[in-house]
Amino acid sequence: MNKFITLVVLALGLPSCGKWILEDRTDCPSFLFFDVEDGHDVRQMERVYITAAEYPEGKPLAADTTSLRALKDQSFSLAIKRREAVSGYGMVGFLRSHQEGPGRWVVNEGQNGDPIYHFSYQTSALDERETIPVRLRKSHSRITIRFFMFDAFPQGGGQFPFQVILRSHTCGLDMESGNPVQGSFRYTPPEERAGVFSVIVPRQADHSLTLELWARPGLYDQEGFVDEFSLWSLLSQIDGFSWELEDLPDLLLEIDYVQSRISLTISEWEEGATIDYEI
Repeated sequence: MNKFITLVVLALGLPSCGKWILEDRTDCPSFLFFDVEDGHDVRQMERVYITAAEYPEGKPLAADTTSLRALKDQSFSLAIKRREAVSGYGMVGFLRSHQEGPGRWVVNEGQNGDPIYHFSYQTSALDERETIPVRLRKSHSRITIRFFMFDAFPQGGGQFPFQVILRSHTCGLDMESGNPVQGSFRYTPPEERAGVFSVIVPRQADHSLTLELWARPGLYDQEGFVDEFSLWSLLSQIDGFSWELEDLPDLLLEIDYVQSRISLTISEWEEGATIDYEI
């Protein structure tokens, strides 16, 4: 009988993470599940990078790569030690970006940007299971550039006579904060169809985003720089636009040299979405 009592006492004293044991379970893990509640159409960008970190210190606790499908059917979680406050954050939309330092994802100079969506949420992690809502923020803008009446430049022989270059001082995004990462961005988009180009730019850190036109080799007696446009000079004239918007809109920039006008349209905005600017 004494041996039986001793065994029962020892069993009750063993640490356990089972719910039927009424004891201190702070050393047991908390499983973080990520609930996608966003409506953005990112089905073509399945890969998601996710990190759980101490809040507000920012020290990473766990990280992994999964798919949006796994998040939506609740088949993915991160296990961390229980604590008062934790931050769960992540990104989707990586195509060309690479990691440069802790949490900094950037593209090399000469590459197009990535269609990145970012999320971040702070919560407690004291229970066995915690849910982190995933509200994806569109952290990029796709800029379509359309030139009209370029047949006014006979040197082109019916072809668009310029190379288009986009430059800025922002080359990526910080995964934890969602803030822009400063660095040299330069991309020369190919001509998609006659006089139409497109480029993806990340959320910008400043007002440096610039479009340049350069003469195509062999079309002019003197090759080189032709013209330059500050996109912020145009965007700043539209009420409500900011690079800090939760979801960045796409932009349509139309340049007409014959009429000496530029038209900038912000996609899906109902008011204040278009300006005309004389050049």
